[in-house]
Amino acid sequence: MAKISILLSVESEEKYLSQCIDSIIKQTFKDFECICLVDHQITQASVKILKEYLFKDNRIKIILAERNKINSEKNMFITNSNSHYITFVNSCDWISNKYIENLYFVCILNDYDISCACHKNYFEYDKKYESKTNITKIKKILSKKSKNINDKKEILNLSKNIWNKMYKTEFIKKNKIIFSENNINMCDSDYNFNLQCFSLTNKIVFIEDELYFKRIIK
Repeated sequence: MAKISILLSVESEEKYLSQCIDSIIKQTFKDFECICLVDHQITQASVKILKEYLFKDNRIKIILAERNKINSEKNMFITNSNSHYITFVNSCDWISNKYIENLYFVCILNDYDISCACHKNYFEYDKKYESKTNITKIKKILSKKSKNINDKKEILNLSKNIWNKMYKTEFIKKNKIIFSENNINMCDSDYNFNLQCFSLTNKIVFIEDELYFKRIIK
């Protein structure tokens, strides 16, 4: 049983896929599995890349998602996971080689249910980076240790996505937290999932390290 399960959502942009998977397999923390959730519209070029990594690294596994059932597959991933923690990555993005190590150890040392990293946007069209996480404001809100849902929403308005976060699997399962399987966009789905999580715990930490790199293509 791996300590960490990574769910890699594989989209049709094959030109960025190798960089993403390379960033995962080069993690300083080695005890993980990477489940590739493959969209039904994936290109043949992406399929070829995935097969190469599948034979190269036995921590890589593949799940094919049917049309409009991505969130259903995410829920199955959580249900079937035996790992201690889970995290999510998108195939157009990439992570620092200490992404898992830093998020995992801050959780286990302080018994957090959720650990979150800062992220940078990378604009593909002009090859520039931009720091995005307002860590000062987030830490100020967290320091209040408030149970007020509006405070939690304020944090989520600053960091609403599921990527750049690590979740304790036991916490997710115990509280029956799931992704909506209705036909809503991914941003709303992520926000709703995190709202469930954040509303049920104050054991949340944001670390200042910029460990996740979000690629902006358009």
